[in-house]
Amino acid sequence: MAEVSVVGKSAYACAHDVIREHLLDSEGMLNIPVDPFGLASKLGIEVSFGQLSEGTAGLIVREAEADATRVLLNRSDAANRQKFTLAHELGHYFRHQSDGDHVFGYVDERADLASRGTNEEEIWSNKFAAELLMPGFAVRQLYSEGWDLRRLAREFAVSEAAMGYRLQNLGLA
Repeated sequence: MAEVSVVGKSAYACAHDVIREHLLDSEGMLNIPVDPFGLASKLGIEVSFGQLSEGTAGLIVREAEADATRVLLNRSDAANRQKFTLAHELGHYFRHQSDGDHVFGYVDERADLASRGTNEEEIWSNKFAAELLMPGFAVRQLYSEGWDLRRLAREFAVSEAAMGYRLQNLGLA
């Protein structure tokens, strides 16, 4: 499996590389909605659910001596939030996989750092997750065909709030 290089790349460019490398079907098409759980499985990343402290949506851990990478998602969160959180944690994974020692551990407290939009690492991973789950090229195409927010959210299997932010960030709303 090829490693996706992120050195000097934007979160959007990295997400496109991941889509190209891991998610296109045999005809070169992207199946919507994107399944981050399937991607994690393909990458050999173990995903589990547990009771995390309030405000913690998920975490990703890769330890020095372990070959395995693990993601733990908060079982109390709604399915759409778990999906976005996993995509966000995959952003951390791809951003750090080219680190020389391949050792990292990260706790994502999305109610704190990630939602405030002040931490560069969290901003990058949020942008990666948004582009992975709601690729700009696909959202723009369907929006130009007259799809509204509610229909787009259903098609991409994300919350209406997430799609609303995506439309704003793409300059469509």
